[in-house]
Amino acid sequence: MKKIVGAILLGVLVLAAVALERTFTFRSRQLQTAAVAVEPLDTAALAQRLAGALRFKTVSYQDSTQFDAREFDGFHRYLRATFPRLHAALKLEKVNGYGLLYEWTGSDANLPPSCSHIRTWYPSSLERRAAGPSRRSRGGSPEATCGAGAHWTTRGAS
Repeated sequence: MKKIVGAILLGVLVLAAVALERTFTFRSRQLQTAAVAVEPLDTAALAQRLAGALRFKTVSYQDSTQFDAREFDGFHRYLRATFPRLHAALKLEKVNGYGLLYEWTGSDANLPPSCSHIRTWYPSSLERRAAGPSRRSRGGSPEATCGAGAHWTTRGAS
């Protein structure tokens, strides 16, 4: 029994020694780059742009008769007017007429794309969230009521 405990203790000590040695000899593989100058942000202008975007009721309904295309069209015009340089630099593809897919081509087309998105929630999901747990259990899952909104991609960004 003492031999087994001793072997386990020795194994733990060796493992700890290896972990400590690797921890203290580890060197970062992060590329060293020059610091980038921080751009000053006009927080008031940023807040106004966000407030302007939030004024559009871009709600997706499962019942397409409730869909208000004018709100989405207005939101798209707002984005073009508010971010003209972005729209000049990126390729825009409309998906199903109202989803926005932006492509930012990088300097190396062989690199895989990097993606993110803005999510749109259907009212039924929002109503369940606001109503609390008792209402949530009455129907539908978040997966069934969740749709995608604007998508941003960078292809070959280096």
